[in-house]
Amino acid sequence: RTVAKLEVAIPLEKKAQNMKLLGLCGHIGSGKTTVCDYFVQQKGFKFLSLSDAIRDELKTRGLPESRQNLHDTGNDLRIKYGASILAQRTVAKLEDDSNYVIDSIRHPDEVDVLKATGHFTLVFVDASAQVRFSRLQARGRIGDSTDYDHFCAIEAAELANPNPLGQQNQATAQKADLTMTNDGTQEELMEKIRQFDREWCDTL
Repeated sequence: RTVAKLEVAIPLEKKAQNMKLLGLCGHIGSGKTTVCDYFVQQKGFKFLSLSDAIRDELKTRGLPESRQNLHDTGNDLRIKYGASILAQRTVAKLEDDSNYVIDSIRHPDEVDVLKATGHFTLVFVDASAQVRFSRLQARGRIGDSTDYDHFCAIEAAELANPNPLGQQNQATAQKADLTMTNDGTQEELMEKIRQFDREWCDTL
């Protein structure tokens, strides 16, 4: 299928001279939101999510927000406009002299676009499937899977879509600069975040 040209050219060359970009990838329920909250609340970073472009599209199409609809519509946008479309639309929102934490990175081409901006680091936040499913049940967010088998089936599709323009979570994780494992308590994760902040973020 022919990929359409982007409607807007993204001026990457003007980005990231005076900003830090921290990207997060990982499965649902792994703890990415906790990492985002730390850098927004404690370090003054601005928050962006590649999924916001998908949510905008869902509203345009009159579709409810669910994990399945986010997955399918994100893949549809990548097929129509190219695998990096969500990252390109996000980069267009960056402002000079601001630091950003960017969530919902799910394709290697998105990583490449973000790395092209300059000071970008990608962290893979990881946790076991059973732990993450338990967290989803506890938070009770609309759109989360309530059946473990359904949860695992969607996740398998997200790991390595046979369409190279679809979600490629496994290949994206392989491009991460750092893996942060979160199978323990909230405080254990917070200590890992603080250690990352001390030892890594200052070198960005």
